[in-house]
Amino acid sequence: MVLLACLAALLYLRWLERRELLLAPAAAVYDQTQVRVEKTDQELRALQSSNRALAQGIAGVRSGSAVLKEISRVIPGSLQLTKLKVLSSSLELSGLANQPLGLESVNGFLLQLEGSPFFKPDGVTLVKAVETSALNAGTSPSPGTSPAAVAPPLQVLQFDLTAMFPADLARLTRSRLEALGSIGLARRLAWLDREGLLP
Repeated sequence: MVLLACLAALLYLRWLERRELLLAPAAAVYDQTQVRVEKTDQELRALQSSNRALAQGIAGVRSGSAVLKEISRVIPGSLQLTKLKVLSSSLELSGLANQPLGLESVNGFLLQLEGSPFFKPDGVTLVKAVETSALNAGTSPSPGTSPAAVAPPLQVLQFDLTAMFPADLARLTRSRLEALGSIGLARRLAWLDREGLLP
């Protein structure tokens, strides 16, 4: 009986060895396929990450024409901008306002910026406001004008302010972009949103 059990175990062992030899090529193919699947999965994740980064880059681009049109829409006529700098998350503005109502004009401008969807309502800050003469502010009389013919210098208010862009600017301003004439950027943002690539 013991001999029969040993013979059965030996035959079963031989059968398992043959089965292993028969399955070895299929196991190798499976292993290779598994490696390819993992590699493809890593490439797909890298591509998705790259697409998201590209979409956020496009959405994060502050359309120069849209920002300029929005500023021209909200700025009071009594203000003159001398510097406009678009940064990644904010806008820096410098300018002049005629006195004696310069501060009121600047405050009105700040309120208009706070009400614009292009900027955070609590992210608009007057950095500096200094009263000076128009000559000190960089304006000068026309060449050939005699000193006696020049009126006393006007008083102006020089100001600097910053306005922060909201994190979700792309979603907030898409309809505004079309109204302001930035149709191409509005269309790109709409496509990115449809594809689920915007945050």
